[in-house]
Amino acid sequence: MPRLRMVEKEQHGSRAPAGASGPPSRRTRAMKDKTRRDVTPPPQPKRKKRVFLSKDQQALLLVRYMQLPKNKNKKAKALEELCKEFDVYKGYPAELLQRLKEEERLGERDGVGGAPEKMTEEQVELLVNTLETHAYELTYRQLETITGIPKTSIWRFVKETPGWREVRKGTRPRLSEKNMHGRLAWAEKHQHDDWVHRVDIDEKIFYAYSASGTLKLPPGRDKPRTPLQSRD
Repeated sequence: MPRLRMVEKEQHGSRAPAGASGPPSRRTRAMKDKTRRDVTPPPQPKRKKRVFLSKDQQALLLVRYMQLPKNKNKKAKALEELCKEFDVYKGYPAELLQRLKEEERLGERDGVGGAPEKMTEEQVELLVNTLETHAYELTYRQLETITGIPKTSIWRFVKETPGWREVRKGTRPRLSEKNMHGRLAWAEKHQHDDWVHRVDIDEKIFYAYSASGTLKLPPGRDKPRTPLQSRD
């Protein structure tokens, strides 16, 4: 014969005994929903603006970036204008320069023993085209940045190749009756100079804005735009 037993009915609003499991009450669900709504999602990091620059545009950007003023305030303003001109975000030029260094496209052979590597025919052609494009107004460092050829290799090529030499701005005062004392003072000041680095107005040599490491192509190439001027 089956046995009977009494099942106690849970009263409405009564608390469940400790350890009992069951569906959460309506009040508990409402509190959890409110907690979820009150939680502020973490801020999403800003996506960097995508940059589409050709190799030539990147090279020009780096040259302009390395020529920014040293003054902090002027540099910040100039950097802002430069980035606006090339349509890139503010940190892009520095990131590009760092990436090129990591890829060893910028030769960093300062202080390294041994002779610099010789340039290949392709590198020489690239050097010539780059100089012609920029009217020869480039220093070793700027050429290294644009072409990726170590500046020490460029220096070796210029030194060993006939018809090539480096020049810098250094004209002599014009010799005239009223300027004899100025010409004499100039001669005494520079009598011990290495004259391979001195520019004579009669040589029709052109110079860059930098005072060191400017390059000049052999005769027969198109001349730069800016002629050298003598001082009276």
